[in-house]
Amino acid sequence: MFSPIKTMPAFKQAIMSTYIYDIIIAVIFIVALIIVANMISWSGGKVETSGKTRRVWYWSLAFLTLIAAIVFNFFAFYKQIGVPTFKAEYVLHMALGGIAASIIYMVVLYVIIKTQKTKSKLASIFAK
Repeated sequence: MFSPIKTMPAFKQAIMSTYIYDIIIAVIFIVALIIVANMISWSGGKVETSGKTRRVWYWSLAFLTLIAAIVFNFFAFYKQIGVPTFKAEYVLHMALGGIAASIIYMVVLYVIIKTQKTKSKLASIFAK
């Protein structure tokens, strides 16, 4: 998929690409939650429980964002690194990138959810 990483400039480029791809992964999962939340029907009845279902999806996709970012970086970059010291240093960036992707996902969606109208499906994730 990507070329072998054996020099310091190539390694630095891989680190930068890692964080860029992690932002892209976070955006993909943000869009996925917005789609899924709007696909879940209102449960109706006396007690509205569809907000709980949407909240479960929110947290599940937050965890999947972390896992997807780490797995993508492992196969895209880590497997291509040919220098052992680079591999050891890259593990830190791979973990930080995954955590950053999850934090971006959670913060951006929290802001989006809190700016929605009270009766919208997204607002039901974190009801006021």
